[in-house]
Amino acid sequence: MVTTALEFITDAAGNAMEATGEVAGAVAEVAGEIVSEIISNN
Repeated sequence: MVTTALEFITDAAGNAMEATGEVAGAVAEVAGEIVSEIISNN
């Protein structure tokens, strides 16, 4: 049971990190587009 709990926690942590990475990537993409637009407008 201890092993199962540890595996579950490890999996959950891994999934959370993946999701966070995806969100961060999306935010970075949008931020990059906004910066590009600002630069091209000036």
